[in-house]
Amino acid sequence: MGVVKMIDYGIRLDSLEEAIKDVSAGRFVVILDHPSREGEGDFIAAAAKVTPDMINFMTKYARGAFIATFITENIANTYNLPPQIPSSFNEESSRTNFRLTADTRYGKSGCSAAERAQTANILGGRFVPYECKPALRYSSENDLKGVVRSSTSQDLVRPGHVVPIVANPGGLYARQGHTESGVGLMELANISPPVAVDMEILNPDGTMAKPKYIRRLADKHNIKVISIGQLCEHLGISVKVK
Repeated sequence: MGVVKMIDYGIRLDSLEEAIKDVSAGRFVVILDHPSREGEGDFIAAAAKVTPDMINFMTKYARGAFIATFITENIANTYNLPPQIPSSFNEESSRTNFRLTADTRYGKSGCSAAERAQTANILGGRFVPYECKPALRYSSENDLKGVVRSSTSQDLVRPGHVVPIVANPGGLYARQGHTESGVGLMELANISPPVAVDMEILNPDGTMAKPKYIRRLADKHNIKVISIGQLCEHLGISVKVK
């Protein structure tokens, strides 16, 4: 393995061990990527454990384009989520592997915090019935009683308001993006399946947030901040600029 060169973001970073504990406990962490790549910080949590309150927090304080879920190819196949376009037509700057969007089958518009949380939970392997106003359209007596169960592809409708993104099968060894970092962090936290929910952090004026703003926001809400470089260091991988 090459020598890992850590990036100086001009802020304090928390330990990877602390971040893993928080993810295991169902809390957010922030992951910063390389400043010369996309140069952004994202809120990331375990999709199976995300709640409506957490989704609402993300939309209020992150303000990114959409709620994303980071998944593996196997999960994409299990939940019937084909590519949005053939890979040869992918013109996105980082060649992000976007899949067909989805919603919970039991929602109405699919856009509410509870509906998007339920969609993320489903992709994380769990069906969690939430009490919503108006109530979600649950299909069984057990669902109405609030029984948590394993999810299936039949719990989703497509398209929808949650955007699944497939990580490179080589993980951080092959591509050092937030997608691979999110899946890798879930694996380190023993979250199975390793599905993360994510949103990019913007400034209040809509511009991309820088590390100092992200650190202040994270401290205010007791959220750990780590970098992709720390994950690479843990795995003994050389950090790539692109």
